[in-house]
Amino acid sequence: MRCFVAVPLGAPLHDLLQPLGRTIATLPGSPKVVPPADAHLTLAFLGEIDEHLQRRMTIALRGALEAAGPFEATTGQLGTFPLDGARARVIWLGLGPAEQWHALHRRVQSALLGCGVPVEEKFTPHVTLARLRTPLARETVLPALQTPAVRSLGIVSEVVLLQSMLTGRGPHYVELGRFSLRGAGPDPTRRDQSA
Repeated sequence: MRCFVAVPLGAPLHDLLQPLGRTIATLPGSPKVVPPADAHLTLAFLGEIDEHLQRRMTIALRGALEAAGPFEATTGQLGTFPLDGARARVIWLGLGPAEQWHALHRRVQSALLGCGVPVEEKFTPHVTLARLRTPLARETVLPALQTPAVRSLGIVSEVVLLQSMLTGRGPHYVELGRFSLRGAGPDPTRRDQSA
């Protein structure tokens, strides 16, 4: 099964994405806009895994995430991927606060590495808004879109393990595990913490 670890984001984000999606749909490049109901922040893409590994990861993620504390998510800047390319293939909305998202990513990364699953080091906290079927010059994309004012997206209090099933209408997500962020205090996986 094809899986990933994500943070579901609710109504405040959906309300923001609807008008932004309509604007993106008018761009050249045949954009495929992500439906607001499918919007999420991906903490780790796992690829194909079997049920045995999924059970091990569920236990590891539960242990790693229960000590993490909830935090308030906010909107950030618009951007494109690839980050180092002149031609955009993906349009995204950054999320903040970056320190909190990176701490959460490190917890997930540590849990998955303990199960033998490598996780990409590079992490940009974002929500994918659209994929461009025909890449466009970055200078064409971003000036055509107005970055929304910074606003709260509510409290991040859960992380989910999702299976992605590709269909003719796009991906369909099945929840395999839900993990509450109940902790408080410093993040023990933080690399720049002083002793």
